[in-house]
Amino acid sequence: MVDIKDISEKDRNTVLHPFTHLKDFATGKLGDPTIVETGRGIRIQDAHGNQLIDGFAGLYCVNVGYGRTEVAEAISRQAQRSRARPTALPTITPTRPTRPTSSLSSPIAS
Repeated sequence: MVDIKDISEKDRNTVLHPFTHLKDFATGKLGDPTIVETGRGIRIQDAHGNQLIDGFAGLYCVNVGYGRTEVAEAISRQAQRSRARPTALPTITPTRPTRPTSSLSSPIAS
């Protein structure tokens, strides 16, 4: 059984949520957080068992949907070959392209 109260308290005290008014969140003014337990396709299930459509769609990290085993397998294969290379931090990490980045970006750009 998920201890919703404990998870909510830890979340309020330790997690930075972008685009959230942190003072209102920390004081509980915004209500309890939705604790996501699982996801499949466009739907997520919270700790209370409610099925919700994730309209925000994990904007930055799961925009292809939840539970996509072929995506997880591709990530695993690449992680075993080399670590991720950020492309947005040239002052910290000089430009060093990887084969997947270059080969996958070309069809998208054309």
